[in-house]
Amino acid sequence: MEESRRPILIVEDDPKFGSAIRKLVAKRSPALLVSTASKARSAFADRPLSGAIVDLLLPDGSGLDVVAEFRPILPFLPILLMTGLCAKEVVNQVYDLGIEYVCKPFHPERILAFVSLIEVAQGLHEPTAVQLAAAFATRHQLTECEMRIVALSVVGKTRQELAAELGVAENTLKSEIRSILSKSGEKSLEIIARRIRGDCFGP
Repeated sequence: MEESRRPILIVEDDPKFGSAIRKLVAKRSPALLVSTASKARSAFADRPLSGAIVDLLLPDGSGLDVVAEFRPILPFLPILLMTGLCAKEVVNQVYDLGIEYVCKPFHPERILAFVSLIEVAQGLHEPTAVQLAAAFATRHQLTECEMRIVALSVVGKTRQELAAELGVAENTLKSEIRSILSKSGEKSLEIIARRIRGDCFGP
């Protein structure tokens, strides 16, 4: 499907680090790597994207400024900000823009979890719900698999459908759900899904 072939934009000025992220992303999705804020602006403006991974500090400006410029035009595009400056003002702006962030250094699974978020959003066509599920996963330090379980639950998948979608046995699914509940302090997956859907669409 053409939608699934839209590339994920990677904006990173460190050649070695940018190449490593591109190779990681390319295992799951087409990837487009640029190294400056000006090239990022051109990429956002000139072609459809499925998501973006953007470094904060770039040679010719701020990656966050670029995101803020295009957020009104691309309100639901999944975006992950990479930063070594996890200052309060940066975090507040990230939340205001409705994007994800990760502090350097980070484990490669954080990139894979973000790519997984994009895949879920494309397949379910409920980007706001999926973004909120991803925010929940980040807040409670869920794994990539646990994040997918929450996101799929938010859009109404049953436990049987979850197991089939993830390609796991029901006992494995139960173990993953127990881990989610332990990390979040919630009593059930259904309560989590209802709360996230309430944040999306109201009670």
